[in-house]
Amino acid sequence: MGECFLYYLFKHILPGFDDGCWRSGNRVHAGLLAPAEEPPFDFLYDDVDGKLSGVPGRKCVIECKATSYSALEGGRSRPFFITRREWELAQSLHNEQSAVYVIVRLELVTVGRQPRVAAVLVDPVQLLCEGKLCITGQEMQLFGFSVA
Repeated sequence: MGECFLYYLFKHILPGFDDGCWRSGNRVHAGLLAPAEEPPFDFLYDDVDGKLSGVPGRKCVIECKATSYSALEGGRSRPFFITRREWELAQSLHNEQSAVYVIVRLELVTVGRQPRVAAVLVDPVQLLCEGKLCITGQEMQLFGFSVA
């Protein structure tokens, strides 16, 4: 449900974002064909004007993280899980000039609620290095980020 919301949102606000950008198997829920192979990310977008990544022409490897609850609790960001494979991909793209890993954190993604983008984490490895993001060890939970 979160990927569907993000797909339609980005399709309306990002130039050139189309069906081909959605790479995960969840695309079948929007009536699109299943991908031939399931990549370790949800969307792949060429950020033509830099609106998402801040750098025109940069390739954005996007992971959607959605929860049914608020991203904030007691004024602090609530943790969400990331797989080791996803984190390794983020690390591998950390020093790339032509591509960047982006996590889009959605909140309130459930029936009867209005989902919204809580945070866009461009290069989460860099955010970790700057102290703007925290990660737990074994559980691979991200937290400590700013929520919009």
